[in-house]
Amino acid sequence: MMRFGMQNRLMASVKSGVHFGDAMNVRTISYKSRMGHFNRQMLTKGKVLSKKKLSSTAGAGKIFSSFQLWYSHQLDVRPIFTKCASAGIVAGFGNLLAQRLMWDTDGKGQFVIDWKQTGRFVVINIIFVAPCLHHWYNWLSAAMPGKSIAPVLKRVFVDEFIFTPVYVPAFMGLLWSFEGNKFEDIPHMIREEWLNIMIFDWCVYIPVQFFNFRYNPVKYQVLVMNLVGVGWSCFISWRAQRQNDKNTSIERGEDEGE
Repeated sequence: MMRFGMQNRLMASVKSGVHFGDAMNVRTISYKSRMGHFNRQMLTKGKVLSKKKLSSTAGAGKIFSSFQLWYSHQLDVRPIFTKCASAGIVAGFGNLLAQRLMWDTDGKGQFVIDWKQTGRFVVINIIFVAPCLHHWYNWLSAAMPGKSIAPVLKRVFVDEFIFTPVYVPAFMGLLWSFEGNKFEDIPHMIREEWLNIMIFDWCVYIPVQFFNFRYNPVKYQVLVMNLVGVGWSCFISWRAQRQNDKNTSIERGEDEGE
């Protein structure tokens, strides 16, 4: 009887082990099934996100392409108007950036935009810069055509060493006139700043113009100059403000002497 009871307990333990093993197998299969379902969900979500990113990128590309086609068409049908509008927008942005970069951090208080200064740059670029460069680049391209090295270098030389030394004083004189400086003071201000501005111009614009004349269609050349002109506006704003501050200090000294 004892031996029979031990055999029954042994058989029961074996059966319970079998049932435990079956249960573990069932749990393992269930866990694997849940993990497989989770992985499939994550994969599906990843594909959906990837499709959204691709669609958003494609959408942005279509918008840019449409804008480029529209802008190119405007340059063909309204070249001066389009270039003037572009020059005004870019010049305004460049001057706002220049004001922020040049803002003194010596306790003068909160930064305040000088909208009159921004307006002066916008107006000058609309009425002077864009029309002047439009006609100049068209003439230069017609007088010295070609995309090879020799005609491009000729155009760069004529642009930087014949046109620009006259263009820069005209631009600065117009700017200082708009700022309310006395007409008789402007020639002296130009003489003081001309060389510094020209050195900066040659360092920046000789390589820019080589690229512009060699690889860029004529109708886009003013736009390239406007975009590069954001940094140029920062420099010109700084030099113009420097001269204004110098003139203000001289006038104050004269008033105190009187």
